[in-house]
Amino acid sequence: MRLTLQVFHELCLSRPEYRLICRRLSENLLRSLEPCTSQWTAGDLREEDGQLADETGKMAEPSVLPMLSPTQTLSIARLDTTVVAEQLCLMEASIFSLIKPRDLMQNLWNVARKGEHAASVASSIRHFNFISSWVVTRILGEAELADRARTLLKFMKIAVELRKANNFNSLMAVLSGISSSPILRLQKTYRLILGKKAFERYQVLEGLMSSERSFSAYRQALRVANPPCIPYLGVFLRDLFYLEEANKETTSDGGILLPKLLLMGDIVHTIEAFQMRTYTFQPDLEIQQYILNCRLVPNDEAYDLSLKLEARAPTQH
Repeated sequence: MRLTLQVFHELCLSRPEYRLICRRLSENLLRSLEPCTSQWTAGDLREEDGQLADETGKMAEPSVLPMLSPTQTLSIARLDTTVVAEQLCLMEASIFSLIKPRDLMQNLWNVARKGEHAASVASSIRHFNFISSWVVTRILGEAELADRARTLLKFMKIAVELRKANNFNSLMAVLSGISSSPILRLQKTYRLILGKKAFERYQVLEGLMSSERSFSAYRQALRVANPPCIPYLGVFLRDLFYLEEANKETTSDGGILLPKLLLMGDIVHTIEAFQMRTYTFQPDLEIQQYILNCRLVPNDEAYDLSLKLEARAPTQH
């Protein structure tokens, strides 16, 4: 019930026309709450400058990760697989911890910013894309076939470690990089890792994070995952979008459609529950700066580089 009130709160902030309805409904709900939840009052459903903002009223971009100086001494192939996965978990957790319930709703409910993600959500999306491109860049950066196969296998091992740590968001980012067309077409590279145990484990992860049946395998894994855990944010954003688009917000008599808000409340609750516990790995700033300071191959150049490394097989007539 507390989560339902929280969703009401975000709806009040975003949609002025629903403020009175939400306030009255929340008052009715509060009367039925047990004493342990009495800290939520109708007064909490107040107007905050008419927009989704932080405590200072600003929509500032959060400072997520430290600026680090370049390093040239490390190589992904020589780094400990578990330690790399741990650093990815720490970086991801620092971003995930900044996401608030209202941030998830901004692009849906804030009329002035419709379709625009809040700064914390946008940071998470950018980091996801960065890690995916980092994987592509490191694999394509190996000119020798054997080195390229070794690097590809290394990232598959990192993916396995991310799964063990229940970091589904970084896991999906690594999988996205490996399954991108510039990497997937490297048949000579893949031939060198066929039969490897890490490759077989990676294939299991592909099934786990498959979008088939609305990510059913991933959803089941998330339900039984023990914290610390970082869920794949893309599924939550997708669910919220479909809830917003496919369900009315009010009944025919102008009342609030409670089932929709309860479903949104479940999503908020899941995220908040996983934010309560974080990783206790030892930070390694040298490895983190090695990751973050990588000069990425632009997306529009990655496929051309892939073709230079392994040309298309001649067509058979």
